[in-house]
Amino acid sequence: MKKSQLSIISIGGLFLILFLSFSFIHRANDSNNIPAESKWKCIGPFGQKLHYAPGSYYSGRINEIEITKNGLLIASASGGIFQTDTKNFKYEPISDNLNSLVIGSFVTSPENDNIIFAGTGDYVFPGTGLWKTVDKGKHWNQLSMNPVPTAFYKIRFTPNNTKKIHAVTDSGYYRSNDGGETWERHLSGVTTDLAINFQNPNIIYTAVENISQSDEYNHIHISGIYKSEDGGDKWERIDKDAVLPNKDIGRTSISMYEKNSSVIYISVSGYGSPSLKGVYKTENDGKSWKKINPGYINKNSSGFYQGNYNNYISVSPADPNRVLLGWASLSITTDGGNSWKIIENVNVHADHHAIAWEKNGKTIYEGNDGGFSISSDYGSNWSTAKNTLPISQFYGFDVSPSNGNYIYGVAIDNGICGTSNMGAQWINYWIGDCTSISVDPVNPATIYYAQYGCASPHDCSLFKSTNGGVNYIDANKGIDTCGKDWSIYFTHIKNDKVSNYNLFVNCDNHLFYSNNKGNKWSKLNPGGFRFPITNIAVSKFTSPFAVLYVCLLDTVDNKNKLKVYENGSWDERSAGLPKNMFVKSVTVSAKNNNVAYALMYGTDYPEHKIYKTTDRGKSWENISGDLPNVLLSDLIPNTENEKILYLGTDCGCYKSVNGGLNWAKWNEGMPEAIKVTEMRLIEKSSNGKSYVAISTYGRGIWIKDISEE
Repeated sequence: MKKSQLSIISIGGLFLILFLSFSFIHRANDSNNIPAESKWKCIGPFGQKLHYAPGSYYSGRINEIEITKNGLLIASASGGIFQTDTKNFKYEPISDNLNSLVIGSFVTSPENDNIIFAGTGDYVFPGTGLWKTVDKGKHWNQLSMNPVPTAFYKIRFTPNNTKKIHAVTDSGYYRSNDGGETWERHLSGVTTDLAINFQNPNIIYTAVENISQSDEYNHIHISGIYKSEDGGDKWERIDKDAVLPNKDIGRTSISMYEKNSSVIYISVSGYGSPSLKGVYKTENDGKSWKKINPGYINKNSSGFYQGNYNNYISVSPADPNRVLLGWASLSITTDGGNSWKIIENVNVHADHHAIAWEKNGKTIYEGNDGGFSISSDYGSNWSTAKNTLPISQFYGFDVSPSNGNYIYGVAIDNGICGTSNMGAQWINYWIGDCTSISVDPVNPATIYYAQYGCASPHDCSLFKSTNGGVNYIDANKGIDTCGKDWSIYFTHIKNDKVSNYNLFVNCDNHLFYSNNKGNKWSKLNPGGFRFPITNIAVSKFTSPFAVLYVCLLDTVDNKNKLKVYENGSWDERSAGLPKNMFVKSVTVSAKNNNVAYALMYGTDYPEHKIYKTTDRGKSWENISGDLPNVLLSDLIPNTENEKILYLGTDCGCYKSVNGGLNWAKWNEGMPEAIKVTEMRLIEKSSNGKSYVAISTYGRGIWIKDISEE
């Protein structure tokens, strides 16, 4: 994640509303007896091979890594928990039956590795509380906590005591004294890390972020670093001296040296301004502290302005002087913090969240926004050859209309990747944060994509590549109205699907078009709309112009939900759509430009989810039928029989065979809580079959054969 992403996190609810919000239901059917050929199939990426470094691979964000007796357990940010051995690295998901794939933290029982506690939700996306499995993920049961946390930062057993378990969350510090059956809160506030003394488990450290405040339970919490000497019953702030920070505390990471827990390292970020406040060390269990900041840190170091997102410090279990500090970059000290060195290596992706050491301190597993990196020599050299988890977080994707083997995806943290053989191999062409992509209807190697961020001279950064992403050029000419908050309202790039195509892109409240393949753009609505554009839909070209549907973030008067462009003019087409909801997306029929489908956002009005028009939005018919109350993301009709509709949601897919009167869960083979972001039809594949393809936020790209329908 780059510095510009802080604005995405800070807008909280609006960001979730637009793109990545969660809704959870339980699986309605059992896929165990369904033939494999009729199930969904993940086609990766099983590691994105870097085009400029063929031995290196990126995947997606990892929140936690645990070394167990049988290998590794790895928690991805929105793809669930995977287990693997450390020889062959064959990954197996173990939380696909859980109703959230956002794993903030987890812990395995040291006595029985079938028993796992998983805390759902992290510092970006909310979860559904704490869950327990006693059969390594086959079944999960939710545990009662009051109040129920929506984010977990760390869960740990007391050393040598499997009855006492600790959890720090966005609702405070909780403890169980009976092996996780019951939980009680002993400290309120957003507690961001936990360290338990190995020699004296009654000594525990945590940190509370934000300013002084009270909650609905009238617990007073004051931001700062806290210590308990009675196992977590009572807490006292220890940051009252002149060394440790004592106000505006953001996310904090704490690490103890295993063989002598009097040696402690703490990394503290700010809250209002999430820059690095400092790295601190004590060698006498907190009686005195010293600041050991890396010398290269200064106010112009942008990598240290993301403390609420990436801040992790970890000391080797074999050497109290060897410490890894993970922010945007990864740093190492071998002399207890007197000097630090940035690890500059293509196999160490930016933005760091988790570190796990083998007992000898030689082998290290490090989790970041690109997956995980392995060092076998105490942190000197790193490899990503085993980083092949299918956990890419795609905002969207596109499929070549002329050759369905070409698929390109755009993801957070890992930019653009593509395959020319329907997933047999994926190549990463550019890292960073991309939001939308469009493939040339004739030439599958020509692509257009949007990056969000602060790219001079425009905030709206558009690029074009004619060789599949290996090289690219700026394609911003003519786009001059993007405001500083454009990235809130994600840019979409679409074309009208003919050989001599027009391109369309939204930025803030303007829609731009290009009739010369992105060389120059013009405004199609010079005056701008009243509200920002959140999505666009483009019909196949019909002279003199394609029919355009523009979704607006109308949260005021309910009269500016949807604008339609046809015959050279704009018209308001919101009449007939439900009030107090905005249009999430529109899909235009591939066969008939008069027909389109509008998906409404939200769960407050479950009977108003999907609408159909047969007159380009002049009137709308509700075809929600018996669809459950889930958040919707995309819809496509079958091109041969438009009574068959395929629907993507925050809980997988649904299908209707009667035009929307009835809907059935269509998730066979996929995780229960998989979040679909976009859908496409693949009609020209090398094997002659037709597929529905989906991109997901956290579990890659999936396809399903629909050739027999």
